[in-house]
Parts: sequence; structure tokens; C-alpha cells
Amino acid sequence: MGMENTYVQEPYLYKLSSLYKEDYVPGFEPEPTSASELPEITKFAENFAKSVLEIWAGKRPASHLSKYCHRSVYQDLVTAIGYQKEVGKFRRIYINQPLDGLCESTVTVRFKDRLRSMALRFEGVDHKWICTSLDLI
Repeated sequence: MGMENTYVQEPYLYKLSSLYKEDYVPGFEPEPTSASELPEITKFAENFAKSVLEIWAGKRPASHLSKYCHRSVYQDLVTAIGYQKEVGKFRRIYINQPLDGLCESTVTVRFKDRLRSMALRFEGVDHKWICTSLDLI
């Protein structure tokens, strides 16, 4: 009896983070991290999105998310404090992980009688999820 060799494709870990567009001292670059070494993304993304809604309404300081944001996303959050008159009502979250360590998420949010979408991108970097893109559509 011959043993069958079955090959299981491992998820492909992305290699070029959005954070790599900056200059880093060699050996100290951000390190892409596999989703298996990161917190569960659905709950993380949900909590992150709810915090963003509170920041936009001026109910939470942006500094609460500083270690989970790329500096450009954090600067946008700081600029948008108090941007909304109310905390948007979180409705539903959609998660897509096209590559290992990369998450693209869409959150539907209700502001009074208007339904909007929040688009977020998270990347596994240095053993934590980092938001590298955030847009309200």
C-alpha cells in the first residue's frame, strides 16, 4: 500500500504592508504577522469600529486607538473628533480576509435616517492588528 502525499496549501501571508512605504532602520521594519498569531478579527474589528463611531461623535478620545492605527489613520481620527453630531448605530459587520494577516471589513452604520458604510483595512503587523485604511462612505 502506497502512502498518498496530500499537500495542504497554507494561507499566503502578505509580504508588503502598507506600513512599508516609510523609511525604517534596517532590522527594525514592521514585521507582517499571520492571522493565527493575532486576536480573533471579527470581535477586534467590531470593537474598533464602535470606538471610531464614538470618536467621531466626540464621546471618546482618539488616543484610545492610537496603538491600533497607522499614523495617517490616527491623524485622520484626531482631525475628525466631533465630526458627527451623534454616535452612529452599529448595525452589521462584514469581514473578508483575502490573504493571511490581511482583513478588509465593511460596517453598516445608521445615522438617524441615513444608512452609511465604514470601510476598514487591518493588517497583521508586529503581532497585532493595525488599521491602515478607514473611510466613511
